[in-house]
Amino acid sequence: MITMICQVDMLIHDANSLKEKRSVIKSVIQRTMKKYYISIIESDFQDFWQKSQLSFSFCSLESSDAEKKLNKVLQYIESNPYIEIYNVYKEGIHL
Repeated sequence: MITMICQVDMLIHDANSLKEKRSVIKSVIQRTMKKYYISIIESDFQDFWQKSQLSFSFCSLESSDAEKKLNKVLQYIESNPYIEIYNVYKEGIHL
């Protein structure tokens, strides 16, 4: 079994206030959680209106399946036209 942990630093384009940023981030969190069955939170930069960090984790039985799912989640997040990912930290923990 492998547990994947990932932190994604991103810019939120066209956000002119914290309210607009939170709207985008809340939508991304909810849609990603429902689609991929992962645990996901906004973990940093809550008081910056054009910057955010999401952290998520999930478990898988096989490393190859975990990598595929991780890549799909990252592609899904980046498919949002308001988001530009500029840094990804990921780690797999074998249990």
